[in-house]
Formats: sequence, C-alpha cells, structure tokens
Amino acid sequence: MPVETIDGVDFIGTLHIPRLGITLPIAADYNYDQLAQTPVRYNGSYYTNDLVVCAHNYASHFEPLKDLDMGEEIILKSVTGRIYHYRVTNRQTIEPTEVDQVYKDTSSDKDWDLSLFTCTPSGLARVLVRCSFVGNS
Repeated sequence: MPVETIDGVDFIGTLHIPRLGITLPIAADYNYDQLAQTPVRYNGSYYTNDLVVCAHNYASHFEPLKDLDMGEEIILKSVTGRIYHYRVTNRQTIEPTEVDQVYKDTSSDKDWDLSLFTCTPSGLARVLVRCSFVGNS
C-alpha cells in the first residue's frame, strides 16, 4: 500500500466513522509508541480485504467502537485519495488471549474485509468490530 510520511511516520490514510464524528489517520505499521498517537495498521491491507486496525480506547480514538450498530458506515481514504466504503457486520467482545481472531480466516468465507479493535475500559477484554467492503468512490 502507498504511504505518506509525516514527521517521520508513515500513514496509509484516514479512517472516518461518520456517526461517531471520528476521523483519524492510520499509521502504516504497528508500533506501540505510535499507538498512543493514532490508530495503527495491525495487519493486512485494503488491497486484499483483510485490513486490521487497532487503537487505544481513548474517547477520541476507538473507545466509541462499543456503540457502533450493525450496518453503520465506515470510510477509509487512502493516501492516494481512493475511498473505500465499509458497513459494520459484527461487533463482539473477545478475551485478550484471543487476539488471533482479528486475522481473517482465508480458509472460510467470512463476511469481513476490515476489522477494528481496541481494549475495553478495564483492559480485561477487546472490542472487535467487523466490516464488509461495499465499494469504492
């Protein structure tokens, strides 16, 4: 995926969740220090429909994921200006030891192309939101 470097950090684009009023840059590579600043690409790509993005549960980052409803719109704008539209298809809480569930199971026909996750406020679990790709603009 193309990146844009800003202040020494590579970004793949921005994530916009209209109902929550959230627009955040997505760092290209997982780095714990960067995670304190922005969401980061945990794994995958929007090219291969298996992108996983994580962020801290700050109110300005992914804390509101727990309030997303099925069918809600998620928009990813790449650094090249291409816009990817997604719809929320699932939201679940998983144990911290189950983080491998965020990866797409390519051996089955799962209904997600984008996964977003964060810690619960207690840090004892993870909120995982699955989204399906609906088109480009």
